[in-house]
Amino acid sequence: MIHNFIGAIIEAWEEVKINRARVILSLIGVGAAVWAMATVIALGAMLNESQQRSIAHWNGQPGTITVTAYEKTAGGPNFAEPMSETTTAEQRASKAEYFRHAVEQTVDKLGITLWTTKLEFPIKSLDAPGFEPCPQPYADMCLGAHPSGVAVDPDYFALHAHNLVDGRFLQANDGQLQMNPVVINESAWATLGRPPVATYPRLWLDAEHKRSVTVVGVIKNVNVYESATLYIPAQAQAYVFPELAHGENPLFLFLPPRGDEEQAKNVSEAVLGSFLGDSYDVNAYWDEGYAEQSAQQGRVMQMVVAGIGGIVILLGALGLLTMSIVTVKTRIREIGIRRAVGASARRVFFAVFLESVVATTIAGFVGVVLSVLTIRVLPKLGVGGFLFNEFSDIAATIAYPMQAALIGVGISATVGALCGIIPATIAVKMRPIDAIRF
Repeated sequence: MIHNFIGAIIEAWEEVKINRARVILSLIGVGAAVWAMATVIALGAMLNESQQRSIAHWNGQPGTITVTAYEKTAGGPNFAEPMSETTTAEQRASKAEYFRHAVEQTVDKLGITLWTTKLEFPIKSLDAPGFEPCPQPYADMCLGAHPSGVAVDPDYFALHAHNLVDGRFLQANDGQLQMNPVVINESAWATLGRPPVATYPRLWLDAEHKRSVTVVGVIKNVNVYESATLYIPAQAQAYVFPELAHGENPLFLFLPPRGDEEQAKNVSEAVLGSFLGDSYDVNAYWDEGYAEQSAQQGRVMQMVVAGIGGIVILLGALGLLTMSIVTVKTRIREIGIRRAVGASARRVFFAVFLESVVATTIAGFVGVVLSVLTIRVLPKLGVGGFLFNEFSDIAATIAYPMQAALIGVGISATVGALCGIIPATIAVKMRPIDAIRF
């Protein structure tokens, strides 16, 4: 049985080669339709993946709980009012440690495994040997003109799905090291001239060069427009940046088990509030499935595109169907002779049927190869304007979606099968004696 099937495929391939001129002309439409459909499906899947990564970068992985804590005043929560100038650095550090201690107690009590605190703030001064705020090729964006800092814990990078370019992420004991380790993004790295991280480049945080940090790692930008950003250990924030007012309230983020987000939100809010005391107003929230809804919308869009692509392929297959019927008509005498010398109707049917299947499968494969080249080459050539400028860096880290390739080849083979049934049926219904006389 297997030998007969392989023999039928080989015979079909030989017939395709004999009629290659007509086959190629008829398959151009099928191949082009597969290329267009696979490219759009792949681009949609990769853009959806890029969107999920972007969401994770800014808000944490799907289901991340964000807890805010504001110190109350007589009139209500103190959302942004900075401390007075008379407030000492020791008092700021004391308040920061008080909040952190409450977070650590909450983590221990609830058994949280993936968590971080987060405090974003502007950096007033940044300098280093060879520091260039507007590095090439981003001179028009001036990435280092307004640098920012983020005080985080080591799990921050996993929680926000950051990719490491060089060096390492922050570690648990980095907040106790006098070298003040920091992780920077690619934009900040570019302002330094991209020195090897193994040389431990230093950045000065004041005009007098009295305070400095040491770069131990570089993370990948989510897009080319990110400004220079430094990620410092949360434990060291109050000491490395003593002028930072506590009115810039830190956040507490953690990832609960999937399906327990709502319960985790309520429990964490109550537990952290109990440790902080009545002087703080604590609130927790999460994205409530926004990322999943976005992914679902992406899948629906891909299905719509696949349906449209399938219609286009069917239209292109009309030419293949016409060619197949014409080819069978021109081979009537050959088919009659084969039937007369013992070829079964089943063998003749599959021989004609597989000619169409083999041809369209090859066309689909070629279309998928062209789609892969399109996805990988166009962003590197700078074609596509804003879309590819935003997308090219992430596309380089995302594999070409296998579903796009399988859908393209699968639909082309299916179309070939549908287009091959009619010519194969015509060939089988011919009486051998009539075919020989034709």
